[in-house]
Amino acid sequence: MTTTATPLVKALQSEGKVLIHSFNAIEIVKLDEILYIQAYGCYCKIFLKDRSPITSSRPFGEIYRMLSPFQLFQSHKSYAINLTHVIRYRNTGQIILSGNVEIPLARRRKEEFLSVLVS
Repeated sequence: MTTTATPLVKALQSEGKVLIHSFNAIEIVKLDEILYIQAYGCYCKIFLKDRSPITSSRPFGEIYRMLSPFQLFQSHKSYAINLTHVIRYRNTGQIILSGNVEIPLARRRKEEFLSVLVS
């Protein structure tokens, strides 16, 4: 992946969209549709609000770096969540997203998460 965004990527980002590389296609996804990202070995899955998940051919770290400026928070070593979809935090270390999806929160990330949540 190049470090400079192409004009198409910049135009899509200005519209609130991103390009996601899957195994057999390049998907255009609205940022607000992304619920969370989960690492799967060398790949990752992007879980969407009203669509089937996309299995990306890119590693978790690369996808996270691309999306982190857009309300994404890494809650655990294998998960990054879209903060706009958080509906509840449980003291047991679980984050609840839209659709009652439970995502773990690492103990070492709890303080940062709570500060982001209340700011």
